[in-house]
Amino acid sequence: MTPFLSSRWSDIFIQTWAVPEAQLRPFLLPEMVPDRWDGDALVSLMALDMIDNRLFGMRLPGRRRIPEVSLKIHVRDGRRRGVTTVRTFVPRPMMAGMSRLTVNEPVLAVPYHRGGEEHELRFGGRTHRIAWTAVGDPAMPPEGGFEDFLINAPWLFGKHWSGIPLSQRLEHPRWPVWTDVRARLDVDPVALFGEHWQILAATAPRRTFVAQGSEVEVHAFAGFIEGQRAARPGTTPAPA
Repeated sequence: MTPFLSSRWSDIFIQTWAVPEAQLRPFLLPEMVPDRWDGDALVSLMALDMIDNRLFGMRLPGRRRIPEVSLKIHVRDGRRRGVTTVRTFVPRPMMAGMSRLTVNEPVLAVPYHRGGEEHELRFGGRTHRIAWTAVGDPAMPPEGGFEDFLINAPWLFGKHWSGIPLSQRLEHPRWPVWTDVRARLDVDPVALFGEHWQILAATAPRRTFVAQGSEVEVHAFAGFIEGQRAARPGTTPAPA
């Protein structure tokens, strides 16, 4: 089946914090729980480039490369592991509008500059910068290790306009990563994501790394059917 969305993801910056579960609960659907590592609930700031974006196989007009910055919560729905999005920022109103209309993703279009290893965007009355230097060559992370745990969770969870839980399946090969990363962040999490996320400014991140990325396919229709099945009494979603 032709994927809902396909593109090449590149230079995926990930900075992750361990936070109390109560911090995440307002953002989770009833059937979700935090996907824990060593007992910790996790949230990640991500910045990446999406290249050669296609909707149902048709190339989207405009720029070939679209950067984005987002805040993701690592969650589990039964046996299915993935993320749910707090908020995403992109430079293109068309991309933001399409995401909100089709899968009700919290995506906003903002003034945005992408250059070198730096994302710069303006929102909430100030400019935010995410920059880094990755040292050495990327290597495949150990299977079952922390980086592998974060980037090989194949579901995107949300809620459709109809109120039905929506899960999109993400398909890509395993990604090599840089673990020696010198991050330079000038970001106000409250301005970007709301008062609820002040904790990120007051807490040291648990890990920062960069994934090389690859071709990625997002399958939304199968996830929509699974969400309908999960919403019916006495049914459960199929395992991944």
